[in-house]
Amino acid sequence: MIKPILLATLALGSAAASAAGIQWVTDYRTATQIATKSGKLVMAVFVRKPNVYVAMLNTDALVDPAVIKASSKFVCLRADVDKGAGSLANTYGIVAYPNVLFLKPDGKVVWTIPGYEPPNMFLAEMNRAPTVERDFARFKAKVQKNSNDVDALLGLVPIYAYKRQSLLAVTSLSRAEKVIKGSKERIYPGCNSVGDYYQTQNDVKRAIPYFEKGLNAKDSQVATYSAISISACYQVLNTPQAAVPALKSLLKRKDLRPTDRRQAEALLTLKPRKKPQLQLAPHGAPQPAIRTSH
Repeated sequence: MIKPILLATLALGSAAASAAGIQWVTDYRTATQIATKSGKLVMAVFVRKPNVYVAMLNTDALVDPAVIKASSKFVCLRADVDKGAGSLANTYGIVAYPNVLFLKPDGKVVWTIPGYEPPNMFLAEMNRAPTVERDFARFKAKVQKNSNDVDALLGLVPIYAYKRQSLLAVTSLSRAEKVIKGSKERIYPGCNSVGDYYQTQNDVKRAIPYFEKGLNAKDSQVATYSAISISACYQVLNTPQAAVPALKSLLKRKDLRPTDRRQAEALLTLKPRKKPQLQLAPHGAPQPAIRTSH
């Protein structure tokens, strides 16, 4: 899930790029009223600028045709902190951007995307949000019945990570990895989920090894996410050059999307900050401490 969401000025195209296609609401009250009538979740996308990862989200996932199509299942709220959404961001404990919350009509959080994600991963999170509470109960029941149920174990990993139950997330991931024979492709999204958990807690040194595993994914977008996350972690440590090997490894891939290639190339140019800056939670704020459904 990604993103340091520091207020960077790295140019990757216009940060104000249009997310044409998604039908946005810009008022929280209006969004929740529509959600109450329609029974849909609110997908609240918190943004601000200048921010490289907001720019990446605007020009990539939010203009992807599949994401635009899936957005019709939600009431889409664009909460721009620079345009009056600061108090709402404070209410949900958002301190870093971008950050996406999936909300019930009463405002309770059911799922998050704590930062930038490439289109296919962003879409997977959108698809997970409406059923995550039922899925959690279903996966736990399956694992209780069969502790080696790989699908259920891997299904639990991101949910445990979201719930800040890191030990259970790591245990489920490790068990699945041991059970799977042959290719470990299926575990790499889970590695990123665990890395996300540690990153949102600013424990980036523990996050990096999980993202490094994700670099092995055959899915180029999963690998891209891992590489960008590694870069974000090292930005928090103010040693962005340490991410160069991961970024160069990514750039060797022939199946890399042009957008991902440009992002990786741009991140290669980052230099250490001359003056220390406040280290915000890399992929977004720690999971909201209030108004949640957990």
